[in-house]
Amino acid sequence: MNQFLLRPLKPLGKVTDEQVDELRAAPGVRVSRVLTYIIAVNFDGGKDALQSLLAGSSWDTAHIGPSRTYRIQPTAWPVPVQSAASHHGPQLDDVLMNFAYECSLPTHAHLQRYIEAFPHFREDLIVFAAGLILDHLYPEPDDDDTCV
Repeated sequence: MNQFLLRPLKPLGKVTDEQVDELRAAPGVRVSRVLTYIIAVNFDGGKDALQSLLAGSSWDTAHIGPSRTYRIQPTAWPVPVQSAASHHGPQLDDVLMNFAYECSLPTHAHLQRYIEAFPHFREDLIVFAAGLILDHLYPEPDDDDTCV
């Protein structure tokens, strides 16, 4: 069973109950965690099969997070600095996706833990965490809202 991270088609769109129901109705897809702007699912097939299955849905199939064993074991994150350095470490996208996956609204301790583990991504982590918090506090208006 592979785990993938999905986001809605609408940029920075919040995950809705209807979108979660749409995934639950898809054959072979099991929802494992729902966050504000991202969702983790388990799927027996690979990324290409999931993209085909979700084509035409409300999910952004062009940006499906790749299957990673460590995403199934969240206690393995963050990787200690020494371990990351000896294995060339994960890529920035993987670190940010796992950061978002662990909790929908980051805390200071959560951010600090990642900065200590990935000091070379310090600024990216801070900007990303601030963006998650700002999006939570000041969500974008719906498309049908108009400025006055």
